[in-house]
Amino acid sequence: MQKNFSQRCFSWFKQVLIFIGMLILMELPQSGLLLANNNQNIFLAWGLFFGFYALFFIVAFKFLKFKGLYRPWQSGNGRFLLWMWITLMGCKIIFTSLNMLIYHQETSANDQAS
Repeated sequence: MQKNFSQRCFSWFKQVLIFIGMLILMELPQSGLLLANNNQNIFLAWGLFFGFYALFFIVAFKFLKFKGLYRPWQSGNGRFLLWMWITLMGCKIIFTSLNMLIYHQETSANDQAS
């Protein structure tokens, strides 16, 4: 059965709201660090940082479980994660080497600023 226009609009609107909510949750840890940085309290900064990340993972896990998209650990997942990590490290080495060849610097301006 085809959805009518109002049902499609509501479904689209709901998906946009979920997307915006997830973006906000992803930005919370960095916001916690900025908030704590203004107070110059390192323990508060790290507490907010890890607390907001924990909140993000809990909400994401609950959402995936609610939608039926959560799949428990399967035997092939470990191999996939290992290959993803190796690929990311390879990309990092390649891009760092290119940065050294082209710009003659080992670290980027962002890394030097921190």
